[in-house]
Amino acid sequence: MNAHSRASRQSARQPSPGVAGLTDATRTDLTVNAAQAMNRAETRRLERTVAWTTGERLRCLWYRLRLEISDYHYVARRVVELKLRLPE
Repeated sequence: MNAHSRASRQSARQPSPGVAGLTDATRTDLTVNAAQAMNRAETRRLERTVAWTTGERLRCLWYRLRLEISDYHYVARRVVELKLRLPE
């Protein structure tokens, strides 16, 4: 599990002060979406502050893509394990 997933889960546990009338599921979705948007904005800001070569930019994008795919594989594997009730 990567740091981004842990940060998203931790931020999802804390309710936002402006969404008092919403259900827990909706509040969690809004909080996770806000955290993801902040992470994307921070990433874009950092990418603009430095001059990257084409190779470095491709390497970074490839690494981020591999992380996303590995997260999807982990989720798919866990869903199958939970459906089959396999021991961990």
